[in-house]
Amino acid sequence: MTNSGRRKIYFDFLRIISILLVMFNHTGNRGFIRFTDLEYRGGSYYLLIACSIIISIAVPVFFMISGALLIPKVESLKTLYKKRILKYTVILLVFSFVSWRYYSDWDMHAFDWLYFFRQLWSANWATSYWFLYSYISYLVLLPLIRMFAKALTDDGFKYLIVIYLSVQTLHVIDWIVWRGVVSYNSSLCFFIIENNFFYPLLGFYIDSRSDKVNRKSMTALAISAIISLMIMTMLTSWRCIELDIWEESRLQYFYGTFNSIIAVFVFLATKAFFSIVGNRWETFNRFVAYFGSLSFGIMLIEHICRRTTTQLYDFLVCSFPPFLSCWMWILSAYLMGVAIVSVMKIIPCVKKLI
Repeated sequence: MTNSGRRKIYFDFLRIISILLVMFNHTGNRGFIRFTDLEYRGGSYYLLIACSIIISIAVPVFFMISGALLIPKVESLKTLYKKRILKYTVILLVFSFVSWRYYSDWDMHAFDWLYFFRQLWSANWATSYWFLYSYISYLVLLPLIRMFAKALTDDGFKYLIVIYLSVQTLHVIDWIVWRGVVSYNSSLCFFIIENNFFYPLLGFYIDSRSDKVNRKSMTALAISAIISLMIMTMLTSWRCIELDIWEESRLQYFYGTFNSIIAVFVFLATKAFFSIVGNRWETFNRFVAYFGSLSFGIMLIEHICRRTTTQLYDFLVCSFPPFLSCWMWILSAYLMGVAIVSVMKIIPCVKKLI
């Protein structure tokens, strides 16, 4: 299967990269926010912040892929609800139940159904499952997003991107002027900057217009991505030191500011690479297609794979640098996920879900 065939291999490659980034995103100060444990704020400190910011593009890329694939489709509301929304709702229920049982060590006597549904309703049963909630809401809005995308001209899409980047810049202004004490009025809100609305549209737009991208524009985009990364890295460091904030949930304030530029560059660079490769690497393409098809299933069990293999990190860190050890651990957890999901795909009823 190649780009010229029915399956777009570059989407599969992006899925593989994104699920690895998602898994690494959940490693805490072992890897994702490793810079918080460094006393000396030298080159390694800033490099680790930059890596952490790059890793955060995983979910935007997933939404961009979905937008590129689903927005052009024509389907009835009945088909949408039956084929997609119902499917992902069942997936959320089933795998939330599996996670609940896993975290209770499969104790068949510990069945508090009220607690299960309360957690399912108000929070989530695994860190990565917030994406399922967001994805379901995106699917509910998909008919409107399709209408929106169909009506937008090139200038309209460019205006959308300008609005998004402008609103993200308001956070920078807040910090530079007020140091986080005051933020802009919350009533100044724009629904189009929500990740599950903006990124699917962005993915649809750049995938359908990628033929207009030349070497000069890719070079400009690469330079913009590097500059954006440098700005976010310096702002993150400045805020963490100024406010003495090192908790993972609070230090990512600037991560989403301009990472859309990085995500677009990665998306287009990957598509360009596979358009060059074409049919020449047929075996490689088949491997990418297969591993890419497992990505969603791995996302559903990635917390189980990480937790099961966590002792590997403790072993590796005795011989290798922590950041490298963390990547080796995540790669092992990923391969475990590959093995499990490959088996799950043999089971007919489960195969339909993942």
